[in-house]
Amino acid sequence: MKWSYKIATVFGIPIKLHLTFLLLLAFFTVRANPQGGYSIYVGNAVLVVLLFGCVLLHELSHSLTAMKNGVRVRSITLLPIGGVAQMATMPEEPGQEVKIALAGPLASYCLAAGIFVLSGFIGQAHSVLAFPASAFESSMLSRLFWANVMLGTLNLLPAFPMDGGRVLRGLLAKKMGMVKATRMAVSFGQAFAIGLYFLGALYYHQLGFLILLAVFVYMGARNEEEEVEFRSEIADAAAADAMLVKFDSLAPRMTVRESLDVLRHSSQEEFPVLDGDKLVGMVSKNDVISALGDTEKDAVIGGIMHTDYIQSTADSRLGAIFRQMEQHEKDMVPILAEGKVVGLLSYDQIGRYHSLKR
Repeated sequence: MKWSYKIATVFGIPIKLHLTFLLLLAFFTVRANPQGGYSIYVGNAVLVVLLFGCVLLHELSHSLTAMKNGVRVRSITLLPIGGVAQMATMPEEPGQEVKIALAGPLASYCLAAGIFVLSGFIGQAHSVLAFPASAFESSMLSRLFWANVMLGTLNLLPAFPMDGGRVLRGLLAKKMGMVKATRMAVSFGQAFAIGLYFLGALYYHQLGFLILLAVFVYMGARNEEEEVEFRSEIADAAAADAMLVKFDSLAPRMTVRESLDVLRHSSQEEFPVLDGDKLVGMVSKNDVISALGDTEKDAVIGGIMHTDYIQSTADSRLGAIFRQMEQHEKDMVPILAEGKVVGLLSYDQIGRYHSLKR
């Protein structure tokens, strides 16, 4: 995601912060009454940071549950409207999606329960339960308590792509399949978004932020529907139907400088490295360009190629290959028949096949 920068790594998951978060932090910090002194400004800033800490724990719960179910998580990004856990691919089973979706709200409710228990130890349980009249009234514990209650509850609403919408899709998918379940969940989500939009417009001064949330929900639901339909439409196609059959290759004993003659006249971003007819590695344009300044003049392609590539066969299903590419973060897969490379499959090639198939 553009304008997002890595700030930490937790359980092997990169945590990214979107620059617009800093604008939100500044906005809520300066909302304090200047007569309250600098302590009010500091308190507001601390509150926003703690709230996003709660959001991070919410997203980490999704992510750890996903990893437990075999779904790799690429990153978590903190945005002004919340957090987004980016997974390498969709869960294969509807039951897995239900578990992953419920993990976030459950974590928020557990945080709220923990805050309430803590408030009881320090004699503030009664004040914590009093709902604050505004975002910066009442005690810090009260605001954090209700923020987590609301975070868990709002996410459980059956409005796709929120957690509740994903739970709804997972339950429906067991009976009607992923595509139909997604369409129904998307319809609920978009109807909910329209309601949010008019509510935000009607009470603009108090609830104007709901308009932004409505746009996010509506567009997010539509994007998810398009992705599921795309996956469904390519699922049963054969790799041979989509692969690039006219391609360039490099040899392991070819020098890096010699390979430039091939790269100059090729539109490929990655190249199979062939020793005769045998596939021995993959190398990208960026690998070659980087090697020009870092290696000796007689450095060869065999010294910079990657051997951790994934490969498939011409009769393999396109949907399965697409999942493999996502899971292993590979942009291109060599396709083999009888031990020889007969084609290359990339995201662009799959997208081109999909658009021409319609």
